Amino acid sequence: MKQLLRKEKIYQVLSEATSQFDPHKPESHIEALQLSSLSEKTGISPNNISMELGRMFADGLVMRVRGRPVTYFSISTLEKILGTPLPTREFSSMDDFLST
Repeated sequence: MKQLLRKEKIYQVLSEATSQFDPHKPESHIEALQLSSLSEKTGISPNNISMELGRMFADGLVMRVRGRPVTYFSISTLEKILGTPLPTREFSSMDDFLST
């Protein structure tokens, strides 16, 4: 069985976490979409997670919600949950994201 590349592993874990997101109860699963949780689940350092997520953001694979801590979503998975395309790949806050 082929071992996943670091980027693939992070994206897989992020996609799984995104699939659990409920926009009607965002606080119930938001922590799983943040750096510390992604680092724990993958065993990859937060610095490397951040670097890979930055690349995925630039490639249009992930959406970012600014704030402390920053929250990331898999765009394709989130659009399936929402049933509509996202208007942007970056939001200034969780409130801004949830109001769309």
